[in-house]
Amino acid sequence: MPNLIYISPSFIVADLKTSVSFYVDQLGFEVRYMGPDGSRGVTFHQPLRDDEDGLRGFEVADADGYMSFFGRPN
Repeated sequence: MPNLIYISPSFIVADLKTSVSFYVDQLGFEVRYMGPDGSRGVTFHQPLRDDEDGLRGFEVADADGYMSFFGRPN
């Protein structure tokens, strides 16, 4: 079986520094890229969840109040 060389996970966590510390310090992972700090003041209208249409995603409201859903099939 081939060795796992790298992964690109995306996690929703309560405290980014604590979570990264766990994977780096405890499990020995190496961080190659970390996205921008925070969600830049965005208020989530609907947090990440599985909806009744079989989609996993979240909703945000833009500056004009329009709702946008970002997700994928569950």
